[in-house]
This record gives sequence, structure tokens and C-alpha cells, in this order.
Amino acid sequence: MKTPISRIKRGNAEEFFAWAFFNKYPSELKEEEMSEMKAMLQECERRYGWELAGGYSTGVRPMRINFDRIQAWYHPLWYYAGILGLRLATRSTMQLMGFTYHGGEASGGLSYFHCPPPARPGQLLDAGKVVEPSRALPVVLVHGLGIGIAPYVQFIRPELELLLSMALCID
Repeated sequence: MKTPISRIKRGNAEEFFAWAFFNKYPSELKEEEMSEMKAMLQECERRYGWELAGGYSTGVRPMRINFDRIQAWYHPLWYYAGILGLRLATRSTMQLMGFTYHGGEASGGLSYFHCPPPARPGQLLDAGKVVEPSRALPVVLVHGLGIGIAPYVQFIRPELELLLSMALCID
């Protein structure tokens, strides 16, 4: 994992750049892709002060999730049942906080929660004075692999409570 930069040679960096930017092995790159990759590598050397030696270190391998061999393993059934239960509990919690769940084929395979603004907002007041509605951008939380958004609920709830507590309105 933590390979010192001194052990990484130009061939190793080219192997990583070919995968990262072109999703190919270096031998599969077309001539123009090879030149672009080498230009990017030279720019990184210049910008970050790298001095990569020529050649290839056989003991240094980049981690390339779609090229490397998959080492799969299983968990007991109770583990998968627990994850499903956690996902369902999280979905219910988010719905109780006012979020709407969207998922499946209707959203192109992307699942997400949305908290719409009030249907008919009143005037916001601060110390008896009317405050213009916020033009702040929405918060978008994107997460990767794991057990879903359950770990983030503890961060979402206080933010939502703060937002709702500031929304005093008069009809």
C-alpha cells in the first residue's frame, strides 16, 4: 500500500495513468493517447517535483479496481439480514424527517432522498423583521460503497432541525 515515491518508476506511473485516464493498459493506448498520458505525467513531475527514474519496479503495483482480480468472500445470512434491516430503518427515519425516497428504474438506477421546501412558505422573521428566503445551494451528499446512508443520519438530522427552527412564518 504505502509505497514511497522513490520506488515508483516511470513505467509504474504510466501504468497507473493509462488506467486512471483511459481505462486501458499502456500497451492498448493509441499514439495520441500515449502522448497525452506522457504530457500529463510530465506536468505532474513539474508541478509536484517528482523525479521518476526510467524503468518499472515489479514490486510496485497500482490498485485498479476494474482490472485487478476480485477476491470475493461471503458473510453469514444474519449479516445480510442486518444490513437490509438497517437500510429499511434508515429509509423510515429519513421519511419521518420529511424526506421523500426516489429510487429504482424511474431514477435511472440512482437512489436518493429529497427534502422539498414547504409548499407555501410564509415570511421568515428574525427579531420581528422580514428576512428574504435563502438562496443557498442545496446540500448534496454522495457516498460510495458501504451500508448506505445510515452513518450520515446523525449529521443530517441536526442540520434539518436547525433549518426548520429558523423557518418561523406568518400567514
